[in-house]
Amino acid sequence: MLSPEFHQTMASKIKILNLIWGAMTFACVVYVAVAWFILEQSGSSAAMAGEATGPDPMLGIVFKVVAFSMLVASIVAERLLLAPSKLASHLKNVPSAAAVFATNQANSSAPSPEQIRLFENLSETEQRVAGLGGVYQTSRIIIWALREGVVVLGLVLAIMQSSFPAIIPFAAVGLLAMIIKVPRPVSFYESQLDAARRFV
Repeated sequence: MLSPEFHQTMASKIKILNLIWGAMTFACVVYVAVAWFILEQSGSSAAMAGEATGPDPMLGIVFKVVAFSMLVASIVAERLLLAPSKLASHLKNVPSAAAVFATNQANSSAPSPEQIRLFENLSETEQRVAGLGGVYQTSRIIIWALREGVVVLGLVLAIMQSSFPAIIPFAAVGLLAMIIKVPRPVSFYESQLDAARRFV
């Protein structure tokens, strides 16, 4: 079990991860709202319904195949990015506080003295586990981006076909996929404790 000090040390990174997931999930809802506003409020769907030619059914099939491929890609990405061998390569070395709290920004600031103090007070095992924070965050963002992309595909298809209902199955699947992958960093860190102890 992780110590209270570990939870305190990683609280800021966990908060950021939750905010990223929340923003990307909310974006899926926004895409549906945009489709509804453009196609229902503006009357585009009604205008399209009055035309002689209906939407190309093949177009919908192509978009559904691409969406399914993106979902499969998100599953494959998770297995590759969080493969035991890849995680073990990170656990071999004790990371520095700067590496753990890096934000991947061009002008990222150094960790605060309080963050450094908290990190250095952790056991060596927990320091190694904390070093996996960047790997976990990167894997989540890639997975979420692929699943959010399913809803984006639905939005594009709805606009191309001038039909709001076209986005509904994409939005339902995309939102469900995002909710299934709600961030669980604490569970992930706890699952890596035994692996980290082998290198101590």
